[in-house]
Amino acid sequence: MGKRNFHFTYEAVFLKDMPAKKYLNSNNIIARLMLPFMRFSRQDWMEVLDSGVKAVLEMVDPNEGLRRNKYLDFLLFYFNLEEKEWETYRAYKQAQQKDKEFEMITTILKNQGRMEGRMEGKIEGKMEALLSLLPKKLGPMPPEIETSIRTLKDADRIDSLLNRFLEVRDWQEVKQLIN
Repeated sequence: MGKRNFHFTYEAVFLKDMPAKKYLNSNNIIARLMLPFMRFSRQDWMEVLDSGVKAVLEMVDPNEGLRRNKYLDFLLFYFNLEEKEWETYRAYKQAQQKDKEFEMITTILKNQGRMEGRMEGKIEGKMEALLSLLPKKLGPMPPEIETSIRTLKDADRIDSLLNRFLEVRDWQEVKQLIN
């Protein structure tokens, strides 16, 4: 058998210029995953989202649960549903009695919420550690520094403060690290 030469041609496309409705029933999983980036009218959002969800559930092997969840997570993230839209979609799925599909989507959203909650909990715990440990080392905490620490939401900045905790010698250094 001789050598085979392959030739590929690449074409630049702008997804926003492509009509989503044209790809709603595509057998190409990538086309269906890209639906949130394609052009569709605001009134068609539920049909477009549902097509993407169905593609994942029908085309991805159920034994590949992690992959399925990642694809569904991708779709839901990029559709960026507001609470009202999510409730509308949920009612739509329940009316269709697609309980397994809806249950999977709900599980993904709950897991996202749990991960965000865990991250917030970690930040809160680290913040409380700073508020407890710094006065033990430096004496009474100035109210403006306490306020600054309590309003920190950046995990990296809080970690930096914790890592430098043993090095700081006064409240002025703490203030510089916060800012």
